Amino acid sequence: MGASWKKLEETYLNNTLATLYLLEGFASAKQKPVFLLASSAAVYGAIPKKRQPIRESQPPAPLSHYGVSKLNAEEVLRFYRRVYGIKGIAVRLFNQIGPGQRPSFAASSFAKAIAEAEKGKRKPVVEVGNLEAKRDFTDVRDGVEALFLLSRKGKPGEVYNLGSGKVYSIGEILEILLSFSEVEFRVEVKRARLRKADIPMLWANIGKLNRVTGWTPSIPMEKTLLDILNWWRGEIE
Repeated sequence: MGASWKKLEETYLNNTLATLYLLEGFASAKQKPVFLLASSAAVYGAIPKKRQPIRESQPPAPLSHYGVSKLNAEEVLRFYRRVYGIKGIAVRLFNQIGPGQRPSFAASSFAKAIAEAEKGKRKPVVEVGNLEAKRDFTDVRDGVEALFLLSRKGKPGEVYNLGSGKVYSIGEILEILLSFSEVEFRVEVKRARLRKADIPMLWANIGKLNRVTGWTPSIPMEKTLLDILNWWRGEIE
């Protein structure tokens, strides 16, 4: 989300216009398969703690260009459903993490720093932004299963949250990763890593998803983070 402030055109091209182009292709096709739109929890914006975990009925109020571009994509999907009968389902993804994720994401960035320090490639210092922000993290391997089930059991025209139903602060994620480290680390807060409009908490209510598909996440956070770290340990020579 933070990068969207610097890459405005790319953000809207990749999220809104790309959705439009795909749906235009679907509209002219003879068959009308299910179209799962990977939307984002960023469409909600900053929701007060008393209204969390967030339900799909919460009115969107995005605070980043990324969130706006995803909300626009949802509106495009609704348009193509009304006009062309596309069987579209919008899935608002909360934070998805797992092995192989690029280091622009917090958990992967921390894990990469640990793996590099263990190999003597860098000093044992990790630079962080806001450690108090709380997010709902789901192992992407669980997330893929949920998407598959939604493609089979989800109701076209509906919106579904996809998250774990739990929240961790960024600081807690870092603590768990550092507990696996073979070296002692120093943590430094850098102003440059603080976002213009950081959202204090994003916590998914996944009751609707569970009722429709029977899905619940199965991979513990500790395993997810250790797998991410071990992936980086294998990448760093």
